[in-house]
Amino acid sequence: MPFVSARALGYHPIRIDTNKGLRDLKEGYAYQLCRSLECVECGHLFMDIRFGNKEMESLYRNYRQREYIELREKYEPGYTERNTRLEEGYDYIDKVEEFLGKYLRKNMKILDWGGD
Repeated sequence: MPFVSARALGYHPIRIDTNKGLRDLKEGYAYQLCRSLECVECGHLFMDIRFGNKEMESLYRNYRQREYIELREKYEPGYTERNTRLEEGYDYIDKVEEFLGKYLRKNMKILDWGGD
């Protein structure tokens, strides 16, 4: 994800064009490489890059504030509008949490179920 790569690691996509003089590479963008593995049992996606405290602090510093939103909008056009809707909240979160609760063991931790 180019936004996460830029925000957490400081790696920005590089534009490859004719000005670079690279005869064998097509024009386009070069992104940070990572290897992903998907579990065939559950579909969980794993990435070979692990973030330490420094990277996590960079990623979440001033979360959803101006600088964060502007960078995310650069890589994900339309994010600003989506973020505004997220801040307004959703009326179905209690229903989702109730549904998930049936499948959780006591003291189980959920990293993120995508509901803000």
